[in-house]
Amino acid sequence: HHPIAVSLYYEDQRAEALRRTGHFLKERVPKYLGWLEQAVGTGRYALGARVSYVDLSVFQVVEGMRYAFPRTM
Repeated sequence: HHPIAVSLYYEDQRAEALRRTGHFLKERVPKYLGWLEQAVGTGRYALGARVSYVDLSVFQVVEGMRYAFPRTM
């Protein structure tokens, strides 16, 4: 949310924040969600036959993205 400087208020850099968000959604989200999908594979869990910290971390990433960018997700 602070694409220019953390010392500036959000309102002072809102235009840049919107521009950065567009780039993030277009370039980075597909790259990293695709990587996660490939890493987890088609199994029920990421590692072995039980829930692991990896599964919980992936869950938190996806839920955070769904909260922050509901129309994209």
